[in-house]
Order: sequence, then structure tokens, then C-alpha cells
Amino acid sequence: MMAALGFTLANRGPHGLPRSGFADWDDTLNVDTARAWPRASGCAMQFCRAVLDLAELADHLGRPEEAARFKSMHDEMARAINACAWDGSWYARSFDDDGKAHRVSSEARHRINLIPQSWCVIGEVAPLERAKLAMASSHELLDTPYGPA
Repeated sequence: MMAALGFTLANRGPHGLPRSGFADWDDTLNVDTARAWPRASGCAMQFCRAVLDLAELADHLGRPEEAARFKSMHDEMARAINACAWDGSWYARSFDDDGKAHRVSSEARHRINLIPQSWCVIGEVAPLERAKLAMASSHELLDTPYGPA
């Protein structure tokens, strides 16, 4: 687990978010360029959840210094996410090689993606009002009679 955390922390882009690698788990964020890896806010939020879980485990094992270090990792990544990925009503999905945010309100299509809106809550990244607004935006823009788009 520590090697995975170290890899994630060592492979971040200019915004401080983890690079996605060749392709993200659910879509190929980088098919348009080969210059560098895109950065995905959802991956950063998953990292936040993982280190919170590790902090809880360290607390349970009586290792308060490790728990504090994991919580510090969470706080640092959450700050990075909130500094660059908040689009006013929801979180951007990713950033490309040029630092341009994707799945944001300025895009004509696919302006919002459910992944970062869900993970901002699961990863305890979003302040309460942002979490509520991100979820409300998801419901408003992604709900269909068959489930979220």
C-alpha cells in the first residue's frame, strides 16, 4: 500500500493531481495526445478515500503518527483538488496536457461527469456546501428515467 501511495504522490501533474497513466479506468482521457498523461480529479479523490481508510487503520493499530501522516496526505490532496477542479457548481473531470479542465460548464457537451461528483463525497474532499451543490448539479444535469447518464 505504501508503494502505491508513493507512486501516486511521485506521479502528479502541475495541479498536484495524480496522473492517470496511459488511460483512466473508465475512459481513455489521453487519446488525443501523447505528450504527457492527463490528470483526473476522480483518481485524486479516490486517493483521498484510501488515505482516510489507512488513517483509520493506523488509529486502530495504535499508530497515531502514521494516522496523522495519512490525514495530512488527504488534506494536501483535497486542497489541490479544491484549488483547481471546482468549476462553480461541480468538479471538473480531468485536465489535459495543456492544463485545460474537461467536463466543465464552458463545454458545449458532456459538461459534467458523475465520477468526481460522487467521489468528492466518498473521498471527503468537498466542503459540505460544495458537496451538496455537486450532487444537486449531478441530479439536475445527469438524471434520466433510467438512472444517471
